[in-house]
Amino acid sequence: MSQQRKCSQELKLAAKPSRRIVLPIDRDQYPSVVQDAGAFRGWVERSRREYPELFPEEIGEGYSLHDIRPSRKLPDVCIRRIRLHRSGVVYRVVPSFVLPYMTGYTEMVEKALFLRRFGVPFWGLTYVFGRSDMYWYRLVEQLGRFDLVGTTVKSADKLPEHLLADEKFTSLNGQEIYVATTVGNDVVLGAAVTLTAQTDDLEAAYGEFKQEALRLNANYTPKTLNLDGWRQTKEAWLRLFPTLIIIRCFLHAFLRIRDRCKNYAVYPRLQYLIWRIYHAKSQSNYYYHFDKFLVFAHHHLKGEALKAVERFKQKRAELIQGLFHPGCHRVSTMLERHMQPMTRCLYMGRDFHGHRASAHLLVRSWALLHNFQPYCPRARFRTGSPLTSPFHKLNGFTYRTNWLENLLVASSAQIEHYHQIR
Repeated sequence: MSQQRKCSQELKLAAKPSRRIVLPIDRDQYPSVVQDAGAFRGWVERSRREYPELFPEEIGEGYSLHDIRPSRKLPDVCIRRIRLHRSGVVYRVVPSFVLPYMTGYTEMVEKALFLRRFGVPFWGLTYVFGRSDMYWYRLVEQLGRFDLVGTTVKSADKLPEHLLADEKFTSLNGQEIYVATTVGNDVVLGAAVTLTAQTDDLEAAYGEFKQEALRLNANYTPKTLNLDGWRQTKEAWLRLFPTLIIIRCFLHAFLRIRDRCKNYAVYPRLQYLIWRIYHAKSQSNYYYHFDKFLVFAHHHLKGEALKAVERFKQKRAELIQGLFHPGCHRVSTMLERHMQPMTRCLYMGRDFHGHRASAHLLVRSWALLHNFQPYCPRARFRTGSPLTSPFHKLNGFTYRTNWLENLLVASSAQIEHYHQIR
């Protein structure tokens, strides 16, 4: 009788340094470079001068070529390793055209992974591209082990001062769960599955973003955070960053009034007066338009509509905070731009099935795919923007034109997440 594996839903995250340095190079150039010690060292040194963020800090104190090994999975690919002089730690120097754990070549899987961002099921990838369902599942899940912040943000000064956060309602095996999502500088910087919306669980979920951000900048503290008003979310973030200024989302406050007032004939005028409050340029102007709106509402509304206005009035001290912090997010539109494709992807997969650890890795991998995959060509043509992806927009450069190679290079020498389930 086989022993059944016991899996707890308690997710324990541990991190250790990745011993994998990924450097950009073309596949046809690599064989001659890796076999020649001088050419290999020259490639490493050129990459270190151009992209120092791809290497461990102590490499500047010197390193030696340790050995060269052929891959058992990809026999035509040899991998050299280097040993750092100070610590003696050995790193593998990997070309950008191979996948982690030598599971394939980027050119063979990048189109399948592109479709995965839109929720195409694994059996669909198998039907079109071959392999097996588990091959694609493991390939996607592996991406979720990369450091999400460290892979996306390549310079500490690119960490956002102003954040947005919210929970996406979804399900795991039919039970309601939440995806705690953090957005800043128009990229997804945090995506963690939590089983409840209680403060302690939300603190642990959003704390993953804090942990990764502090690896990039030990003194990082965001200034403001846009929220929709959920008390537990507010408490969780203030535990993580006690000095954080909470900005109440004006859009969510407006939507609650809209839902109860849109059948009134005066709704267009009411809508105009509300957004006049939002566009106020000073504190006195803000309260002037707020009082004007309240007077109008009390003359024309009643019942639940008037109650919604009264609740809106109670939030005016929180809503005005956006005037005092230039650059903050007073509405959650940036967050919604990223959560909408996440919602579509979850719907296509009918949410999550299996274990919590797998759900957590899959939602993190979706965030990385979302940050690195290219924008729609039609949208780029309409705006005339040369930027190719959210990663490109944030950092101002790309390592490779192929988006998957770009992602793998960006993950170089970062922290991988190893999910231990007891």
